[in-house]
Amino acid sequence: MKTIYKIAAACFAALTGAALLLWGMGYCPMGGAALVTAMCLFGMGVCVRELRQLHICEVQQAQAAQRSAWQADFFRQIENI
Repeated sequence: MKTIYKIAAACFAALTGAALLLWGMGYCPMGGAALVTAMCLFGMGVCVRELRQLHICEVQQAQAAQRSAWQADFFRQIENI
């Protein structure tokens, strides 16, 4: 899932660069370049936000697994006593 968001963010960045390049060369009106740039930046923002949320979920899952392992070890030690 992360790979899809990374690819999408890279595509949005490339489209933004292309729109600004075309505007700079005079092939694209300023309004069109501004619209494409704004939409691509919005898309990149959504992708980065989703990547951050996925990272937070992965960290929480890893912490929960670690706590579960600690609890299992604790109860194993109690049974041995």
